[in-house]
Amino acid sequence: MSDTKIIYTSLKNADLACISAKLAIQNYLKNTHVKELRRYTKWTVTGSNLSNDQLEKILSDSYYIANPNKETASTQALPQHSKWTQYHADVRLKEGHLDTYTRDKINQTFNTQIDQLSKSTLWCLFTEGDHSEEQEASLLDSVVSTNSQRDGLLANPLYEDITFSHYGA
Repeated sequence: MSDTKIIYTSLKNADLACISAKLAIQNYLKNTHVKELRRYTKWTVTGSNLSNDQLEKILSDSYYIANPNKETASTQALPQHSKWTQYHADVRLKEGHLDTYTRDKINQTFNTQIDQLSKSTLWCLFTEGDHSEEQEASLLDSVVSTNSQRDGLLANPLYEDITFSHYGA
């Protein structure tokens, strides 16, 4: 039986790339709707008989997925923000997102049966107001997907796939 688990990692200290992206969105793209921006690395682990205990052991006893000195890692779902509407932009390379080297090292070190290990960047955008299809489309076109020198910032559709959606209830 094949299980799929998700691990989210993020920097413990200030994420300078994320801070720069937020400032660029607000100051250069002139988007006042995005109030907060967070960046995670999303690891998708697919394999046989994967337990949360095994994943926690991999995270605590190795640096393969996260460096505990500078990153936090969680196997839990990301929390919803109580004040703002939340959108997720899951950005993955069109080619080369499967990490076979790290998968093989984990399988060898921890005697696991991971079949596939993939990595993407998850951008969490927080906006004021209620969710609307118009706002979702506007954020995708003007903030997330790079369409020109004046539109988009977080993903380049020439070599990255983007999954963009509203997160939450």
